[in-house]
Amino acid sequence: MIDTKKIAIGTANFGQEYNGVLVPPDEQAKIWDYCRKVGIDMVDTAVAYGKIDIPDDFKVIDKIRAGDSYPKQRYRILAHYAMDYCQSYHRGLGLLDGVSLYYPAEISIVIFGNPRILQMPYGPFKMWLPELKRRGIETHVRNVFKDNCYQEVLADPNVDRIIIGIDNLGQLREDIEG
Repeated sequence: MIDTKKIAIGTANFGQEYNGVLVPPDEQAKIWDYCRKVGIDMVDTAVAYGKIDIPDDFKVIDKIRAGDSYPKQRYRILAHYAMDYCQSYHRGLGLLDGVSLYYPAEISIVIFGNPRILQMPYGPFKMWLPELKRRGIETHVRNVFKDNCYQEVLADPNVDRIIIGIDNLGQLREDIEG
């Protein structure tokens, strides 16, 4: 079994159909129970994903876009895109904890805002991770199964969390238990 302290559950398909899958509420309940059992305590979501009932005992990373209302009390709130983060920063809102990045060039436009968390795909940002860690920025990576060797990412000391998307409890069990 892998170290689950680094795992966060991605919920893109919990409140909407994503990649052809919508995880039904009864399956979500089973997933939450299993997460508690194995020590997974963080969930990654976004306002754009739709309404998702996430139990209160999980730390929730919530991503918003410019114009979205701020979600209820969350562990951290990130901008869904770099430009949303920049707009918030320039308006002096200072309410966002970080941003979800998609392209390496975005680092240069968000780093000035001193984000606490950056979320990104592992492969394209791997070279930046040691510098981000040195700056005290928490790093969350996604697209691990699609782009990289899972064990390499788990072993990387510069990665704080790995966000894994799942379609059902069986898939989560296989990811965790091997």
